[in-house]
Amino acid sequence: MNNYEIVECLKCDNRFISYDHQDEHIVCKHCDNQDRMETIFLTQDEFNQCDCEQCEQIKKEVNK
Repeated sequence: MNNYEIVECLKCDNRFISYDHQDEHIVCKHCDNQDRMETIFLTQDEFNQCDCEQCEQIKKEVNK
C-alpha cells in the first residue's frame, strides 16, 4: 500500500487521506484551501484514537 497521511483542513473542518503520490499543490480535497498553514497532519496515534465519523470512514477505506 502507498504511504499516506491523514489531513485535517482547518478552513472547512474536513479530514481526508493524502497519498504520497498526489499533487502537492492540492491542499484540501473538499474546499479551495491553498494554505498549508490551515492544515493539520494527524499522527498515526491521533488517527487511531479518533472515533469521529470522518476518521471511521477513512479507517474503512485504509483497511480495504
